[in-house]
Amino acid sequence: GEPLRATLYWQALREMATNYVISIQLWDDQGRLVAQHDSPPQLGRAPTAGLLPGEIVADEHIMALPRSLAAGQYNLIVIVYDPVSGIRLNADGGRDYAILGTIIVES
Repeated sequence: GEPLRATLYWQALREMATNYVISIQLWDDQGRLVAQHDSPPQLGRAPTAGLLPGEIVADEHIMALPRSLAAGQYNLIVIVYDPVSGIRLNADGGRDYAILGTIIVES
């Protein structure tokens, strides 16, 4: 039942016209979503359309986990998307998400 805290660091390579939203998600070993937190960087205080090339932003996300979350291994995923169109940006490898790491939940 404890929240999961994840701090992501974003660096603008060029100016952007779109204010993207960041989604961090926890997926089980079957690829099913078990928890999620969506927000613009820094809860909207650092909109992507305002980032300057080279600027780095620390972006903390606090994701509530279900109290009934079973012990096991989970993948922490990040997705960046346009909230107006729903279109996701591609990550390395051509997927529309990136795996940040593995979370182990113990009973």
